Amino acid sequence: MKVCVVGYVTREHEIWSTGERREIVAGAAYFVSYALASLGIRPRLVTKGGSEVVHALDELKSMGVEVVNRGSRTMMCNLIYKTLSDREIEVVSPPEPYTPHDIESCGFCDIIYLGPHTVNDMGMEVLKQAARQSKIVVVDVQGYTRRLVDKKIEYVDWSWKHCAAPHIAGLKVDHREGKLLTNCLEPSAILRKLYEIGFRETVLTTDSGVHLYSCLLYTSDAADELDGV
Repeated sequence: MKVCVVGYVTREHEIWSTGERREIVAGAAYFVSYALASLGIRPRLVTKGGSEVVHALDELKSMGVEVVNRGSRTMMCNLIYKTLSDREIEVVSPPEPYTPHDIESCGFCDIIYLGPHTVNDMGMEVLKQAARQSKIVVVDVQGYTRRLVDKKIEYVDWSWKHCAAPHIAGLKVDHREGKLLTNCLEPSAILRKLYEIGFRETVLTTDSGVHLYSCLLYTSDAADELDGV
């Protein structure tokens, strides 16, 4: 199976109200690439980053990940924790956006995973290019609900989600993102609404567990019968 992961490997600082500070390597694409390599799948990672992430990219290469670096600037930010579940994101350096030409580096493959960090990272043309090169495009919606305003992250709805849905085979959301996208609170209601928008397979993570919806698992009356699994 040929898999291409598209997204940033980031350098972040966790800053706690106690004064504790810790530097970490992060980014959805980093964790997905790491997990796939651990499972014996050797993905291609198309990323953008400079010297600040060389060590992390070398680590992924040592695990069998094929790294294609298409830029010189990744996202760098401070995660300021008031409590474990309440944090503010301060962006020190915004990421360099992707273009359709960057996606061409994936080649034609079985699955393309897109992991944006802000609303400006991967636009509609990037998504369309991914869909041209793979029948299965998987999107972590995180970045499409994050807008950068004066170096701070604000959480917003994904304004072009209806246009995006036909190009996406799998969507990953957490509870907060699901509420933003649907104005619903309960997991089953969030999944039902996402199905109505046009997303045919969705993974929803919450504090209580993981909920999955796939139209392949349900009858034509799925939208009426939908429950979290």
